[in-house]
Parts: sequence; C-alpha cells; structure tokens
Amino acid sequence: MKIAITGASGHIGGVLIPELLRKDHDVSILTHEHANRFSHVKLREVVGSINDVVAVTELLTGCDAVIHAAALISVSNRNPDKIHHVNVDGSRIMLEAALKARVKKFIQVSSIHAFQQAPSDKPLDEYKSLVSEGAPAYDRSKKNAQVLALSFVGKGLDVTVVNPTSIVGPPDYRPSLMGQAIIGMCNGTIPAILNGGFDFVDVRDVVGGIINAMHQGRKGACYLLSGKWYSIKDITSMLSRISGRKISLPIIPVMIARAGVPFTGLFARLTGKQPLYTNESIDALINGNRFIDSSKAQTEIDYAARPFEETLHDIYNWFLKNGYIKN
Repeated sequence: MKIAITGASGHIGGVLIPELLRKDHDVSILTHEHANRFSHVKLREVVGSINDVVAVTELLTGCDAVIHAAALISVSNRNPDKIHHVNVDGSRIMLEAALKARVKKFIQVSSIHAFQQAPSDKPLDEYKSLVSEGAPAYDRSKKNAQVLALSFVGKGLDVTVVNPTSIVGPPDYRPSLMGQAIIGMCNGTIPAILNGGFDFVDVRDVVGGIINAMHQGRKGACYLLSGKWYSIKDITSMLSRISGRKISLPIIPVMIARAGVPFTGLFARLTGKQPLYTNESIDALINGNRFIDSSKAQTEIDYAARPFEETLHDIYNWFLKNGYIKN
C-alpha cells in the first residue's frame, strides 16, 4: 500500500514511519526539510508544509491512504490564529487534496482534548460532547479539525478519526512535552510538581491503533486510544523505582502554581523555551478525565495498551542511552 504521512518529525511520526516501512509499505512523507533519519528505498520525501497546496498535492499523488498526524501542539492560548491556521486550515487542505486524489482511506489524528473532560470522575467515550468555543485554542482546533474531517465523509471520502490521550514512549527525539518532564524529573531540573495527572498511553500502542484503524476502522468513526490515568506523583514514584534515583518532589498548591504563571511565561519568552507550565496545562492536569474508555477501539480495531510502567521503563532507558538523562 502507498501511504502518505504528515507530521513526519513529530513523536508519532518517529514511530509510525519505520513501522510502516517494516511492514513493506511505500511511504511518502511531508517534511519541512529532508529528514535523513528516515532514509529508505521505499520512502519518498516531499518538502513543504500542510498549508502548501502544491506540496500536499505532490505528497498525495499515487497514494492509497493518508495518515494526517501533523499539528501545532500548544499548552497556552498564545497565537490562536497560528494554531487554527496549522491545525484546521491545514487539515482542510489535506482533506480537499485527498478527495481530489481519490485516496481510499484518510486517518485524522485528533486528540482526547477535542472532547469535554468534565465530569472527570465519569467515563468518557466517543459519544461525549466536544469542547465548546470557550475552550483553549489547541482544544478548539482539534475539535474543529475533527468535525471538518468527518464532514468529508458526506463528500465521499472514507475518513476515520483517532483520539490519543497523553503520548509517552520511545523513541522521542525532540523530545515531547511529557518527555521533557521525565527528563527534568530525572535530571533534577524540575523543582516541584502539581497534585494532578492525566491518562497516559504508549506511543507504540497509539501507532498500532492508527495502523489498525487504517485497515479496520469504520468510515465516519472515532476511536479513543487511551491508556490509564496516573498522577504526576505516581510517575515520580515509578521513575524512582525504575531508575534507582531518589525522585521526591514537593507538591505545590494550584493557587501558588497559577500565581507563578506570568513568571514562567516571561522566562520562556526570554529563553525561547516552552514554559514549565501554563494555566491551560494546569487545567489539563487538574481536570483531565480519569476514566477514558477505549473499549470501542479494542473491539473494532484490535487496539491494546501495555502497562504504563513498561512504557516508563523503556523511555527512561532510551533517554539514558541517548544522552538526554545524565548518568
């Protein structure tokens, strides 16, 4: 099968591309620059962005399926227009090009953030309401892109949506936001943690779910790809056991954390780095749903999630081997 992929340099892309090549598919990827990491005889690279109609048209030429994983991830409400431009307008360009190219399958990689999380102690499944227009910019963009993608079913495009939760696991080259947190915990550069948590899932299991959805996913269906909810304190305890390091961080009250948001934001702007936390990331940790139900994906696309301690063990050792975590 000839498969086009966006988001080649992202966390999912870094696992998805070699797995598809291993399965002997022909893969075309859209990159901002040539990515030597993925050099392979069955790999074709197109340089451009998802907002570039010419590049997207070239990417989809001759392809049977599309996995649209590119997105601008944001944990703040800064630059909402840019987030919309990439996540929603870029999806529209991809969908219109796929329709014209007559691709047989379109996988839209959305997010659990497209759904309302509250009440956090009640199960969340694919029938949960989507977020409102008052939600953070990233959440709105994922909701709007998901709704847009599903609207193309009525135009004749076979679209399936997958909604992963918080992705963790190797390889994680950039690294991801959660990867940065794990590195910081192990290297002692994170001073404190919040008394919150999230549903975490292994990137390798998400990739398995995406590939299965490409072959088995129903037209117009959404599938939640979840793992299990853990608090940040749970994660520090597991990392301590796995690494043999003493990782015991104080838990700061939410009110104090919110008071520090302007300072973390200023520091991020001065250094050019991601802020340690934002009001939006605090809300996600405090209000994230604890009972995300992936039973539909388990039944219809044979999705399965491994134990999260196995994921932490593997990502810790990967970061250690590749020099992200100090010996």
